[in-house]
Amino acid sequence: MSANPSRWAVDFIEYLRFEREAAERHELIDGEIVAMAGASRRHNLLCGRLHDAIRPSLGAGPCILERSDQRLGVNAAARGWVGYYPDLSVYCSDETHPVDADTRVNPTLLVEVTSRTTEKKDRGVKLEDYLQIDALREYLIVSHERQELELWTRGEAGWTRRLVTEGALTLASGAVLAIDVLYANLPQ
Repeated sequence: MSANPSRWAVDFIEYLRFEREAAERHELIDGEIVAMAGASRRHNLLCGRLHDAIRPSLGAGPCILERSDQRLGVNAAARGWVGYYPDLSVYCSDETHPVDADTRVNPTLLVEVTSRTTEKKDRGVKLEDYLQIDALREYLIVSHERQELELWTRGEAGWTRRLVTEGALTLASGAVLAIDVLYANLPQ
């Protein structure tokens, strides 16, 4: 006899209750509460360099850049609300989740730096969920292994994917991400 996944799935309210009491951060993915592992030095350096490249292009606002401690709520169509902690997020409004003021919604840019344990989710379920956010204009996936930026951009015809492995990538905000600078002298 197989278990019915919808019967055992955790909903967003239960997840928030759990998350408020937990010592570590967790994401809610497909009805499952998933603990977040600590990041490598390489991952942290990439996140810092991306932050330093993106932040100046936002000026004095209204858009702000948030780091990985900010929870994002995504209404993932048939699955309902899920909760993520993207590595970097840009929000151009103060909108929060209807039942939790600490959970942001409707980012315009999301950035995930992959890791050995997150790459499949960053390029799979998170990609699928993130592209459903109405306000989202760009989703950037940064490889932790190779010099590679994968940018998903929303245009009038829908989403397009661009892969950049050399030179630079310019985001909608005007931020320029130079591959050589991002990946220079990173520890293995």
